[in-house]
Amino acid sequence: MVLIWSGANLSGADLSGADLSGADLGGANLSGAYMQGAALCNTTMPDGSVIYSGC
Repeated sequence: MVLIWSGANLSGADLSGADLSGADLGGANLSGAYMQGAALCNTTMPDGSVIYSGC
């Protein structure tokens, strides 16, 4: 399953431990989001870069 959160406002969200593998976070607002321990395997970040952490 691919999560598409493009343009979502996730500021201040607690995403700790979340499995965001394959998610498209392009353009999302992650300011102040807590993401420690989140799996970011093949995840597109707001700036368009792709992260492979947790693969």
